[in-house]
Amino acid sequence: MYQLNRLKKQNWDGDGFSVCDHSSGREMYEQCAILTERFDKVEREQKFDELISAWKPAEKKAFRTFMEEANRFYAVQAKNGVNLEGTFEIQEEIFFKRNLLSTLEAFERGELPKYSAEEFQRAEAAESAAYEHTQTGSVAQWGTVTRQSVQRSEEEWRRYRGAWITFGRLKYPSVTEQSWKAWLDTDRTVMLSRFLH
Repeated sequence: MYQLNRLKKQNWDGDGFSVCDHSSGREMYEQCAILTERFDKVEREQKFDELISAWKPAEKKAFRTFMEEANRFYAVQAKNGVNLEGTFEIQEEIFFKRNLLSTLEAFERGELPKYSAEEFQRAEAAESAAYEHTQTGSVAQWGTVTRQSVQRSEEEWRRYRGAWITFGRLKYPSVTEQSWKAWLDTDRTVMLSRFLH
C-alpha cells in the first residue's frame, strides 16, 4: 500500500505494477513464486518445443520419456534434497528446469560432455563418497533435509541418471556412456556437497 500511495503521489501512469515486486512475507513470497512459475512455464515449454522441433521423431519421443523422469526427479530433489529454510520447492524445481534448458541449448551447440575413463572413475567415486557421508557422517540433518530424505532423493536421482543416459545415447551418440555417467555424477556430487560440512 505504501508503494501504491507513493506512485499515486508521483502521478505514475504506468501499468507494470506487481505486488510481487514488493512482497516480503514468506507466505506472499511463496505465492509470488508460484505465480511466476505459471508464466515462466509457458515460455520455457515454448523454448523446449523450438529446441526439439527439428529433431527426428524417435529423438522427440525419447526426450519426452526422459522429461517425465526428469520432472519426477526435480520434484523429489526439491522436496527432499534441498534445505527449504530459505527457499521453496517451486523455486528449486524452476532452477532445475531452467538449468536443463540451458544445458540442452549448449549440447545443441556441440558443447557435449567428454570425460576419460579415469575421470569417470573419479567422478563416480566422489559421488558415492558424498552420498555415503550423508548416510553415515556425524551430522544427520541439514535444516529441512534428513538422511532419509537424501536417500529418497538419491534413489530418484539414479533413475534420472539412467533416463539421461538412455536419451543421451540416442540423441548424442558421439558421447560415450562413461562421459554421460561422469558428467551426471559430477553434477550430483555438487548437489550433495552442501551436506559435507
